[in-house]
Amino acid sequence: MSSVFVLQQSKSVHMMTDGLVYDRNGIVQATNLAKAHALPTLPAAVSCTGPAFMSPLIAEKIAMEFSSFDEYIDRADEWLPAVFDVLAEKHRDGDAASSFYIIGWHERENRPAAYCADLWTDKSSRIERIMANSGNREVARAKLIEQTSIAGVPLKPDLVEACGFKVRRNDEYDPELDLLHVTEVARQERIEGAHWVGGKILFTSIDAKGITQRVVHHYPQDRVGALIEPEPVTDWQAWRAAREKPAGSWLKRQIAGRKMRKRG
Repeated sequence: MSSVFVLQQSKSVHMMTDGLVYDRNGIVQATNLAKAHALPTLPAAVSCTGPAFMSPLIAEKIAMEFSSFDEYIDRADEWLPAVFDVLAEKHRDGDAASSFYIIGWHERENRPAAYCADLWTDKSSRIERIMANSGNREVARAKLIEQTSIAGVPLKPDLVEACGFKVRRNDEYDPELDLLHVTEVARQERIEGAHWVGGKILFTSIDAKGITQRVVHHYPQDRVGALIEPEPVTDWQAWRAAREKPAGSWLKRQIAGRKMRKRG
């Protein structure tokens, strides 16, 4: 699996992805692949789970065919599965499954948005296993669905509960810290006998001004040719405290800023 999480807020939208490439046994092949591909002329950013080649190829085709994020979303339900099938046939002999994520800015409505679509071919050899690993959740094949809360690769409920992650209103999240929190939960999860999340963590944000991307975390212990062996997190409260900015949490800074503006 790849780690992809998105968060839509009122004035911006965010995506966090890991950087690992691995074989079917979980052996790391690369640790710094950029899995979120920015399309600044739309503006939008794309990421896919599954085959590593899928994200850049779909992103390239979107950039060539669409002039805006609005136009892409209007046509995606028809366009995306057809392109996915063509790429899967060309590069995987028709055997592929992926969750497709796109974030961007709706110019018509002057707002950010995040969408996801689950894709698989009729020849997919892994779709049943993928569904089982995600709790056999109900999905609509090739249907682009707007994500209205933190969304991404499914996590085991017992892990989420144990990590102390608090569900909030979207604008109350600290985008970088909270998406890194759920990414670390995904890293701790063992699926099919191995861990699958790590490398370099890329944070992508889009607002009315455009796109920014930067690496916000690095797991230097992840090595090419080896399995991922994450260091267990035994105290999640301390884990968060160590990563909060010195001035306090993002939410506290936002509240303080609003109070200052009111006083002014």
